[in-house]
Amino acid sequence: MGLAIAFGFWMFLEFEGVVLVGEEVKEPKKTIMKAAILTIIIVLAIYLLIMATFMGSINWSALGFAEKDWASLSGLSAPLADVSRTFGTPGLAELMTIGAIISTAGCFSAWVLLTGGSGFIGLGVL
Repeated sequence: MGLAIAFGFWMFLEFEGVVLVGEEVKEPKKTIMKAAILTIIIVLAIYLLIMATFMGSINWSALGFAEKDWASLSGLSAPLADVSRTFGTPGLAELMTIGAIISTAGCFSAWVLLTGGSGFIGLGVL
């Protein structure tokens, strides 16, 4: 349960970043509210789709685990890639890895956006 809370907190942590760039958007009161709501809906849909697909497609015997032994999944180093390897579809596990890399690049882009103005905050400009 603690891990689920940590992931939930991490997913929505960047909402603070939305208001930090509020001065750089047109009509921030309207735009930020709309962006926050759309972000919640889109991220929730993507996470639910990925988790439902993952949980429904686990081939327990191919992974070498007992049926419905959810605790054993914690031993997987790359759960999505490991489960996709059991499908017998060449390249699917690599596609999962590439998706993770692209996601990391997106996080880095957000970090660059938010830290770009931090120097001005220290100077008292903002």
